[in-house]
Amino acid sequence: MSVRIRTRADGSAYSQVRYRLAGKETSISFDDHAEALNFDALVNKVGALKALEITKIVVAQDRGLTVGQWLNHHNDHLTGITAETLNNYRRYASKDFPGLVDIPINALTPDDVREWMQGLRNSNGAVPSGKTVANKHGYLAGALNAALERGHIKSNPCEHVRLPRTHREEMVFLEPDEYKILRAEIPDHWKPLVDFLVTSGARWSEATALRPQDVDTAAGTVRISRAWKKKEGGGYEVGPPKTKKSVRTINLPADVIAQLDMSNEYVFTNSGRGRHNQDGVVRNASFA
Repeated sequence: MSVRIRTRADGSAYSQVRYRLAGKETSISFDDHAEALNFDALVNKVGALKALEITKIVVAQDRGLTVGQWLNHHNDHLTGITAETLNNYRRYASKDFPGLVDIPINALTPDDVREWMQGLRNSNGAVPSGKTVANKHGYLAGALNAALERGHIKSNPCEHVRLPRTHREEMVFLEPDEYKILRAEIPDHWKPLVDFLVTSGARWSEATALRPQDVDTAAGTVRISRAWKKKEGGGYEVGPPKTKKSVRTINLPADVIAQLDMSNEYVFTNSGRGRHNQDGVVRNASFA
C-alpha cells in the first residue's frame, strides 16, 4: 500500500492510494491529501473492502463520529454507577474493541459486531467465558442505544446479534469431611475468616468490610450492608455491596459467631491486625 501525489493533465494535484482488494492491486483517488491518508490508515486497520464501504457511507451522510469516540463520550457522561463500574467501562472502551473503534458509528453493522465477538480473546489468548462476552456485548449494546436515542445511528447493530452458547462447568463443593482436612492445615489466625466465608456464602469484599456493629451475637446473625469497592484512580473504599439484593442478614452457627474478634475496626484482619488488602486472600494473606 502507498499514498502518492499525482498531477492531472490540467496541472491540478490529487492523491492516489494504492491497495490490494481480492488479491489484486487497485487504487482510489482523493482531491484532499488528508482524506487519502485517512483512507490509507483505515485500510490498514479494517481491510480494503470495509474501508471502501465506510468511505462511501461517511461521504453520503457527512458524519465522521467513530465508535471509539462515542464510547469515550458515553463513558464521560454516565451517571448512577460506581467508580469500579466506570473503570471497567473505560477499560472496555480502550482495550476490548480493537476492530470497531475506528469505524464511523453510522457505518457499524451487525456483521462487524459478530466478527468482533468471534475474535474476542483474553490476555492469555484463551476464549473468554460466556459471562465476559455477555458483559462486553451488553456494554456495547447500551452505549449504542444511547447513540440511537441521540440520532447518531438509525438502528442498534447489537440488536440482532446472538450471544454464543457456552458450557458452564458444574460447581463442585467440598464434603464436610473434606473441609475438615483442609481446615486442619489452615493457621489459627485465618480459621475464623475461612469458616465465615464457608458458612455465610459472603463475598470476600463483603466479609473483609464487616465491622463489629454488624454482628448480633445474641441473635447469631450478621448484617451484610457494605463491601470494598475500587476507587477511580486506584485504591479502595467501603460502599454498598454489589446489588440491592446483596444487602441481607445472615444466620450463622454459634461456633462461627463465637470465633469472631470484635476488638478491631474490622472483624477480620490480616496477620498484622490491619485491614485486608482487597486484591485477594492468597496473594496478600498467604495464610502465614
